[in-house]
Amino acid sequence: MHRVSSRGYSLSGGFDRSASGGSNWGWLSVKGGSGSVDRVKLALVLICTLLGLWVFYDICCHLHHSSFDRAVSQAEGRMRSSAMVGSDGLKDATNVLRAPGMPDGQLPEPSLFRFIDYRSTTFLSSTGLLSNPIHPTHLVAARYGGLHVATMNPGSTRGNHLHRKENEVLVLIQGKFMLRVAKIGNDGTWVREDVLFEIGTSASSGAFSSSDAVISSTPIGIEILRNTCHALRNMETDPMGVAVFVSYYDMPLDATKEEPERGICRNNPVAFLA
Repeated sequence: MHRVSSRGYSLSGGFDRSASGGSNWGWLSVKGGSGSVDRVKLALVLICTLLGLWVFYDICCHLHHSSFDRAVSQAEGRMRSSAMVGSDGLKDATNVLRAPGMPDGQLPEPSLFRFIDYRSTTFLSSTGLLSNPIHPTHLVAARYGGLHVATMNPGSTRGNHLHRKENEVLVLIQGKFMLRVAKIGNDGTWVREDVLFEIGTSASSGAFSSSDAVISSTPIGIEILRNTCHALRNMETDPMGVAVFVSYYDMPLDATKEEPERGICRNNPVAFLA
């Protein structure tokens, strides 16, 4: 029987370097028995490990996005099925979409906000327009907190504030709008974009009052990024011309929305929309 001494003699009859204070790195050891680590081999192991983790992460992301895309497509299908219940002659909305300086059917690419396409979830029937204001991507992710419908009397303005933590989605349903978005640029100066919209059934008749407006017969979605001042004004002069829009926030349903910050937008002449 072999005894294990304080010098590290193992049961197999060999000398244990770890017991004597040495290091035994096996395949990673430098040839010659010095016990030190071969840095080239260690680097190769680390590189292979990182590559393996990256491939695993990439596969997981691909599977997640594929699953999410399928869920969005299924949500669009459910919206279509729901719209067909009790409808008469339902069809996809034949959208009139015109924007200054753009080919028909295309929207410009603004720098201070994002357009959201609602044509795939908007339908027409003999009774009128039917549209789901929650975009399928937000519906699937359950990120549409603070959902509400708002009206604006002719000449009135809503907004003139910003949100520090949430992106806000505005869905223009019906009316003539002026949208103003403004924020502090990288050079410390304020920049802004003003866009006119004419949204609703009147757009299909071709009787447009402004050649400078984005014209659409179906709703248009606008995503306002956080820390961006924004305001909507009803540009209609007809006393009966009430504008309608829907608003919600890209945040979980159970999250608590913070109060918007108003002072910075209302006290700056570049951002403020009277």
